[in-house]
Amino acid sequence: MITYLIGDATQPLYRPAIIAHICNSVGGWGRGFVMAVSKRWSSPERIYRMNFKQGLGTTLFAQVEPDLWVANMIAQFDIGLGKGCLIDWSALDKCLAQVREKALELKASVSLPRIAMGLGGCRHWSQVREPLEKGLRDVNVFVYDFLKKGETK
Repeated sequence: MITYLIGDATQPLYRPAIIAHICNSVGGWGRGFVMAVSKRWSSPERIYRMNFKQGLGTTLFAQVEPDLWVANMIAQFDIGLGKGCLIDWSALDKCLAQVREKALELKASVSLPRIAMGLGGCRHWSQVREPLEKGLRDVNVFVYDFLKKGETK
């Protein structure tokens, strides 16, 4: 089951937690949610840059606090706006299975932004929600929507 919250996915309310997000397989780190991650911790970017060539379907975990991990899920095959949905769905399924296994091992919840909807190029949340619900079954999942200054929901 997915719970939707307003807030910052880099500061999960429920811990222990894994912050999961999608990364690309071409080495690009510098736009989107990764900027919020890098603002708080350096290790997720460092681990990504050293290991992204492991390819699609790989999840790179970085422990950033005693009860908090970041999961860099390599499930996006390209970068660039206007190219349509750039998510490799079988890679995302593999990544979510790895996150689920780690969450069950740690007895952790999983917190995410609305993955794939920004730079991932997907247009409909239902495309992502269904794999999330299946891939992270038996895990408490929290999807965070971040409101910009002046926005209301």
